[in-house]
Amino acid sequence: MNPGLNMPSPPEDFARHNEEVRQLWAGYRAGRPARVPVVFHINSRVWFLNPALNTRGHTFRDYYERPEVALETELSFQKWRRLQVMEDTPKGLPEKWPVTMCGHNVMGGGWLGSEVVFRDGLVPHVKPLLADKKERLYDLPQPDLRANFTRYAWAYYDFCLEKIRQGYEFEGRPLAVPGFPGMEPPFCLAYVLRGPAEALVDMRVDPDYFHRLMSFVTEAYLRHHRAINEIYKVTRKPQHTGIGDDPIEMISVADYNAHVLPYHKRIVDETAGPGPHVAHLCGRAQHHFANLRERLNVWAFDTGFPTDLARARKELGPAVTLWGNIHVHNLQCGTKETIEAEVRRLLASGVMRGGRFILGDGNNVPEGTPVENLNFVYELAKQYGRYTEDHYVPDLKPAFYAYAAG
Repeated sequence: MNPGLNMPSPPEDFARHNEEVRQLWAGYRAGRPARVPVVFHINSRVWFLNPALNTRGHTFRDYYERPEVALETELSFQKWRRLQVMEDTPKGLPEKWPVTMCGHNVMGGGWLGSEVVFRDGLVPHVKPLLADKKERLYDLPQPDLRANFTRYAWAYYDFCLEKIRQGYEFEGRPLAVPGFPGMEPPFCLAYVLRGPAEALVDMRVDPDYFHRLMSFVTEAYLRHHRAINEIYKVTRKPQHTGIGDDPIEMISVADYNAHVLPYHKRIVDETAGPGPHVAHLCGRAQHHFANLRERLNVWAFDTGFPTDLARARKELGPAVTLWGNIHVHNLQCGTKETIEAEVRRLLASGVMRGGRFILGDGNNVPEGTPVENLNFVYELAKQYGRYTEDHYVPDLKPAFYAYAAG
């Protein structure tokens, strides 16, 4: 097992950091954070596609087909993030390593029968099964939970459990029980089965077919959810859940309400309590925010870089949580001057009003982003993201402080 780079841990510094983070999130949940928290969206893609980190040259095919490579990758990525990337999350070595495999947005489509295509130097993608022969849908069975592409996730899950039984440790810490990568949500599953353009055309010219497709993928999503709950012996629905169906950015609010909302509502009603809920929407989806709050009780959004956070705060008010949204190209390629200008612009935009703002990327840190740029954002937030009494709004309803990491 490759431990990754030699990155010594300064425990006294991390202890100080972790206590500061604990106090920050306690203030956030009380509605009076001392400053804006910083959390980035990062997954193991950044490890894979950085030759300085992925020194063995493992590929995404290796990741899925060889569980020992997936475990090595997740452990090395976690160690790198916990010791090198400064955020308002606990740093230093954990008591147990969380080692859930990442689905990289291909797990659900691959499970339902679309081919997963591996490409040199890129994340994998899904080749739509129904693009050239839509009537195949009528013969598609609901797949076995270990069928098609999900067999790799199950092999990894079984591999990690065996490692736990053997008493395996990494950096002197044991593994936590692995989770299972989630399925893509229904509209996303529909377009990775049918094809993006084809699904949008079906919505307008063959709505009966479109709704049959949406019913099929929604039932598959829920079957998977029920099965995972059985494995982990989850018997009670959580009050809150997350909704994340990025392709809705391509449709209007009216089309969303007519063609996608019923399936989102079915999922939310079956999998969670009354909310409030959160939404992950990393594209140009701002036109849906108010409607999602009204229709699905969504009161928190993590946002892509096209989102105008100043306008979102004015339109949605201080009670909605917003997370974002430094342009990822600026994080990846910008200078200190351009990064500082963007951070200061965001923090001065009015988005801090109410104390429900988290600063981060918009909306996933790309490979090749210098750690120094991420850590510079963290220092800028400490300098310019301090709250004053004018920012706080007492007794905000709902009393919902989403994304709290501590």
